[in-house]
Amino acid sequence: MTTALAAGPGATGTRSPSRERWTRAQAVALVALLAVASFVLLFRLGTAGWSVDEPVYRDAGRAYVDGDFSTNREHPLLAKLLIGVSLQVAGDGEVGTRLPAALSGLVVGLALLGLGSRMAGRWAGLAAAGLWWLLPVAPGTIVGRIDRYGLLEPPMLAFGTLALYLAWRWSESGRARWGVGAGVALGLAAACKLTGGLALPAVALAAWWSPGASAGTRRRIAAVGVAALCAAGAFLAVALVAGTDGLHALRFAVDWQLDHAAAGHAQLVAGRTYLHPPWWSPWWFQARYLGWFALAALWGLAALGAALGWRARRRAVAFTLTALVPVVAAVSLAGLKLPHYHVAWIPPLALLAGIGLADGWRRAGPARAGVAVAVVVLAVAAVGLVARIATLQPEDYAALPAALRAEGLADELAGARVAVWGYPHLVEEALPGRAVTTSPPTAGAAPPDVVVVDPVVADRQPDSPFRDFVDDPGPYDRIRVGRLDVYVRR
Repeated sequence: MTTALAAGPGATGTRSPSRERWTRAQAVALVALLAVASFVLLFRLGTAGWSVDEPVYRDAGRAYVDGDFSTNREHPLLAKLLIGVSLQVAGDGEVGTRLPAALSGLVVGLALLGLGSRMAGRWAGLAAAGLWWLLPVAPGTIVGRIDRYGLLEPPMLAFGTLALYLAWRWSESGRARWGVGAGVALGLAAACKLTGGLALPAVALAAWWSPGASAGTRRRIAAVGVAALCAAGAFLAVALVAGTDGLHALRFAVDWQLDHAAAGHAQLVAGRTYLHPPWWSPWWFQARYLGWFALAALWGLAALGAALGWRARRRAVAFTLTALVPVVAAVSLAGLKLPHYHVAWIPPLALLAGIGLADGWRRAGPARAGVAVAVVVLAVAAVGLVARIATLQPEDYAALPAALRAEGLADELAGARVAVWGYPHLVEEALPGRAVTTSPPTAGAAPPDVVVVDPVVADRQPDSPFRDFVDDPGPYDRIRVGRLDVYVRR
């Protein structure tokens, strides 16, 4: 470790870039960013249909605030508790379920704004926040952004990024209150989802730096211990909301996740189905919604930030890489890889890319030209996201009622039997009162009135008994509803 890196805060003898005064252009850029971010995160928040896990977390959150912690023990409690509180405040529907996630998306961007500003100046902070707020984050069947859905990841990212900001402030000032806050925020991130604990190495590094350049090893170890104890305390405090059974629930969650990872989860990656997708699949999932050019531009800016910043602000780059690399390693090397797991690396990636954008633009020549190309590519993706949100309509499962009405079947099918090769609980949400089954139509049995086929599931199950029906639907008319194939019996 070099002297500059080991010395920690103040090694370069310069003031924090965040002490710069806001210029008019920076203030206008911030206001514009906040306006667009609010639109992207909140406009028509209840329009998109339920994501696969949303009804599960909604029901769990509703039960938790009523004192029943027996459901969805596969994950820690906090994110679902936040959903439960929101349901009581904002209503028992999509908006109430999703409001904690949308507010979490705002918090992540504000934390990145603060981090980037303190590390590399206001423009770097604005760039980091903009890369987070304005780019799509839509893995799997998500529309637009994951923080428009009532899932566990958005609160986890909010607390985790806040932990990074507080830890950085601790490394700058050495004041204990920042360290306590960083540890608590880290614990709360893990209390949303266990993956939130991957911010620990970066918080520990900041703790090691926090006593200052003249501190001895014992003081540094003590600082790391303070952060770890605060994190563990916050994590356990959330579990104890459920009483001593909360500790048993944590053990169940760890065991369940280990068993799930060992068993694998079928995913379609590059045209092939894997139980344990290859190491590169998280980038493939990211490129599915971002595009390969925008993916290369984002990671290229991050590489530029690391390269240009290593000499001028080595400590900031080391801290950001310590936040990014463990997440990338964990997600890419784990046996279980679902499409949304990689979102855990997006905030530190946006931070490093924001620094690269600001530093590269300040330099003439190839660096500035490369930044300009990357900005154009990413701006296309951002415009696409805004347009997608502006034109959002019910799709897929949420569009089933309107599609059946258009066929003149809404009243006729009030008590219909519906067979589902996909997600039956989403059909139950869209078509309440129908008898939903996961059994395909078979000879000799009463035929269902409607068959719903979701290619997201069907493409992973080539040997399903539904395959024979799809190949020869017989007396059924096929209509297209978003990505769904819907067969209605004549």
